Order: sequence, then structure tokens, then C-alpha cells
Amino acid sequence: MATLYLIGTPIGNIKDVSLRMLGVLRQMNYFFVEDSRKARLLLKLLKIDSRGKTIIAYDRQAETKKLGQLLSLLDAGWDVGLLTEAGMPGIADPGTYAVKLVRQTRHNIEVIPGVSALSCALSLCGFEADKSLFVGFLPKKSPDKTRLFLKIKQTMFEKQLLVVFFESPVRIKETVGLLKKLFAEAWIFLGRELTKKNQQLIWSKLEQLKLEKFVSRGEYTGVLWLKKE
Repeated sequence: MATLYLIGTPIGNIKDVSLRMLGVLRQMNYFFVEDSRKARLLLKLLKIDSRGKTIIAYDRQAETKKLGQLLSLLDAGWDVGLLTEAGMPGIADPGTYAVKLVRQTRHNIEVIPGVSALSCALSLCGFEADKSLFVGFLPKKSPDKTRLFLKIKQTMFEKQLLVVFFESPVRIKETVGLLKKLFAEAWIFLGRELTKKNQQLIWSKLEQLKLEKFVSRGEYTGVLWLKKE
């Protein structure tokens, strides 16, 4: 039986690779990747020879279209590695459909754990809660974003849930402005460019947070905490 390997890749710091990940990357011949250019750059930085390796684009648009090709390789006895641009496959990134497909076959699935902005933010925030709700990338339109947060506000408070989200740098000021209106009494942690040299970490009560703190570069990960007094 062949194996589909879900490979976690660094989200910013190349030194966050594991020995197990390096071994799997060296032995693999076939990769399905979210960004082929960045996948080749990753192999180059890790000093892994990409000659003889087949790298197949597998982004959001091509995800379902490439499943037949992925299954054909597994059926032919080839192990396949699945890499996203950064982080863990299936966490706000491609990978879910591949896992669903392979689960229905005789083939194996292995995960090569790696860094995730989700787990990094939960560790860094330091908020006193052991339950969290991950909503991924927030809706682009403000009304949709408002509806989402209003829908979960009462549950957040009653169950003391942390709400974790990803946001684009071009929308972060608008989003924080909205959260200040909806959750003035809440605490928020925001991490920009996590693990990178120029990462920015912010902890604040929302009513005290100044919008000028935000830089329009690099993805933000947020953790919202509505504390019971």
C-alpha cells in the first residue's frame, strides 16, 4: 500500500523543520503543492536535490481536479507528499479533499507535524481558556464578518471559548474597528508574520487598541477572548 504524507512546512522560519520532515522530503518522488515556486525554493533552502522529483500544483482552484491524478499515483505504488505554502495541510489550506478521498481507499495516510499559525497563536496569547473555536480566514465583506461574530458572541461568553481567526493585512484595520464596536470589553491577541524576523505581537483590551499599530504587510492571526468577570 502506498502512503499520502501530509507534510507541515515552516510558516516563516526555515529552522522550524523537523528531522522527520527532511527524511520524507528526500525520499519522496511526487509532491502535490499549493505553490510550486515556493515548494522548489523550500527544497533548495533545505539543500534537497529536486531533480527527479515531480511537483504538481494543488491550490484551491485545482484541488478537486487533481484528485484523480493523486489517486492514480497511489494506486501505482508511489508515496505522495502534500505540502501547502506554509503550515499544516487542511488548516485553512488545501488538503481536506485529498484526505477524504484516501480514507475511502486501501492506502495509508501519515502526518508529518509542523508549525501552524493556529497553534502558535494559542500558545502565545496566554488567555485563560482551554477551549477554542477556529473560524479560519474571516469573510471579506464587513456585513458577513459582522454576522459571523454576532452569531458566536453569546456562545463565546457562556462557554468561555477563545475565537481564533486569520485576517489579511489589507483588511485588519477594518476588522479591528468592527471588533472594537462588538467586543469593546474583550481582550485580543494579534500576531503578524509569526516566527519571522519582523514578527509583531500585540496584546490589548479592544477598547484600548489603537488602529495605527497595524502594518499593511503580512498575514495576521487573532485570538479573541471575552472574559467572564
